[in-house]
Amino acid sequence: MSTINVECSDQVLAFTNMPVISSGDQNVDKIKFTFDSNWDGYAITCVFYQQRCEYYYGLVDANGEVNIPSELLSINGFINFGVVGVNGSRKLTSNVLKYKIVEGVYTEIDDPSDDIYDQIMNELKDCVFVKDVETIEQTLLKDADTLRGYAPSHFAQLNSNGKLISSQLDTSSDGYKIQLINLSEEVQAAMAGTAPVISSVEDESLTSSKYSNKSVIYKKLDEKLQGVFDWNFISYDNWEDGYYYNILTGAKSAYPGVSCVSGIPVIEGETYTIANHGMYALWFNHLVAFYTNDGTIVTPGISPYGDSNDYKTFTVPQTAAYCNITVNTNNKSKVLMYEGEYDANKTVSNTNKINLNWIPQIPSSHLENNSVTYNKLEDKFSSIFRWNYINQDHAEDGYYYNYTNGQKSTFTNGTAYSNIPVIAGETYTFTGLAPNGYINHLVCFYKADGTFISGIAHGSETYKTVTAPDQAAYCCASTYSLYKSNFLMYKGEYDSTKTASNYDKISSEWLPNVNQLTSWNGKKFTSFGDSITAGATWQSYVISEFGLTHTNCGVGSTTIAGPSNAELPCMWEDVRINAVKESNPDVITIMGGANDIWRRNLIGSDTEFTATLANKDKTTFKGAYSYIIETLLTWKPTLRIFLMTTSYGEADYGYNAITGLKWTDYAQATRDVANYYGVPIIDLANELGFNKLTKSTLMADSIHPNTAGGKRIAELVIHTFNKIQPIN
Repeated sequence: MSTINVECSDQVLAFTNMPVISSGDQNVDKIKFTFDSNWDGYAITCVFYQQRCEYYYGLVDANGEVNIPSELLSINGFINFGVVGVNGSRKLTSNVLKYKIVEGVYTEIDDPSDDIYDQIMNELKDCVFVKDVETIEQTLLKDADTLRGYAPSHFAQLNSNGKLISSQLDTSSDGYKIQLINLSEEVQAAMAGTAPVISSVEDESLTSSKYSNKSVIYKKLDEKLQGVFDWNFISYDNWEDGYYYNILTGAKSAYPGVSCVSGIPVIEGETYTIANHGMYALWFNHLVAFYTNDGTIVTPGISPYGDSNDYKTFTVPQTAAYCNITVNTNNKSKVLMYEGEYDANKTVSNTNKINLNWIPQIPSSHLENNSVTYNKLEDKFSSIFRWNYINQDHAEDGYYYNYTNGQKSTFTNGTAYSNIPVIAGETYTFTGLAPNGYINHLVCFYKADGTFISGIAHGSETYKTVTAPDQAAYCCASTYSLYKSNFLMYKGEYDSTKTASNYDKISSEWLPNVNQLTSWNGKKFTSFGDSITAGATWQSYVISEFGLTHTNCGVGSTTIAGPSNAELPCMWEDVRINAVKESNPDVITIMGGANDIWRRNLIGSDTEFTATLANKDKTTFKGAYSYIIETLLTWKPTLRIFLMTTSYGEADYGYNAITGLKWTDYAQATRDVANYYGVPIIDLANELGFNKLTKSTLMADSIHPNTAGGKRIAELVIHTFNKIQPIN
């Protein structure tokens, strides 16, 4: 059992405890909230979701606790949650927090069923004749033995719209059926003849084939649904007079003549406009204050100081999740906020407040099951579901993959396709193969870390059905260039209806086996270092998380610095750096220093950073590190470099008796290098948790991680990669 602890101050949620929660848990994990006095007297509900089209709700009990729904823990990934409180006509909401669910042992959701008492109560609550549930509960408790003989089917049921469903009507004889006298005159008139002029349809009977594309227009929606699409973000009911938010500190303070509104959700990088803001007078200059999900102020805020316009267009800064707005009280009824550039057609006369309890997408519950067919999707989304895995935009002419060793080689008439995601144990079919004798290398399978598993050739077949081997994460395929336009790959057995004339390429940005789709997908990743890198205890988790292609350039017992060494070349030497260049990475991690301790390599000074390449002292740690980074960035300025500090080394091997240096000194030197060159640091020394108390659990010896320790390293790398997403 795990409990996430969350504090709620005003309307801002913040974590105080974040335990590991695994997928597959059922009815054991919960969240415990601690609320400040602002929430006194409110009945509080926790709202959960993974996708903004499917929500789950839990009542927060008197102890501030709520169970996490099992449905959200069925797979690993992220869950989102926030709280809403109701006190009469007043409603109070919080920001939304995101929490990572790690992968656990696979289980199926098997929630315990309600006993017969609970079933009867649930059914009675939906009965057309039940008015007093409390009285019924008392009756049930009194006469439980009698009621045990009744099944839920004995009670009339209502559907989700509060209507009596047709299956509840007795149609055994004409006497029990609905009679003409029961119908209104309007309905009777509409039914004249055999072709009714006017007819109403039952719930879910209007299927997608019966309404045309783009036929559901705004005025056809009920008021609740129309509220989803109202474009003004300002809720005029939520103004607080006499207060303002400081755009530098984020603090809320008293100030006469102004009003503020808080908790308006925004998206980082998006453009918004505030119109008729009424704050262009010079006597006040606080307009918009931005905050992260945990309530931390994000600067710069927006000030209207000296602005003579009656609107302000701004871009939301990075990491901002919501904003608070301050305006002149006399103008608050005229203030608008909407997404995008200034639009003179958007005025107070044609807007309504947005309903913040409705995320601006239509919930899936409002759509008929299976009604969203392929032709209802716009092109951008329909391309996701096209079934052919071969993307001709990624074809590499002049190459093939050797099915005996997995190596990519040149071949004048060959065409290669790389990094096609597969699922181990699943069946795939290749069609449109080159005739026998042209090329017989078909497909190679690889693990997530790039290790070759096996390959398959083809002979005279026009198609080949194969099964992805155990541990396979992706494959690379080859065909003869002349026949590549007919080359197809799809999941399942051979299907003669699937041909080159009725498919389009699958979108390479959507991979069917990547748990978390990010802009790192498909990037080339190289890990560069010593034995902690060469041991490969952590890279596979990073590769799997982001869908990376990996090259391990770690060599055991090697150092960052030192004199040239033919047997164990230092990381600054050409043979090591050239290996990195050959892997041609988009992103690289560099970790070293553990062996520099016992080699007694000195740290060096910061003057190495400003020395020319030729004059850097590569026998010192900072000099060699500076040489490595400048050499790589000169070769490839777009390369994303992440430095990793040395981790805990027990007793520093005793070698510090001569130099006086400890492993912590090399960790600090790595931070100095990162700070000078402005590259991210993955601080294993400060954040990994290796120490004398955890050594037996996380370390294989006095310096190297075991499997559990490798997972710890991967967690920090994944966390840092998640913070820095490349823009493709």
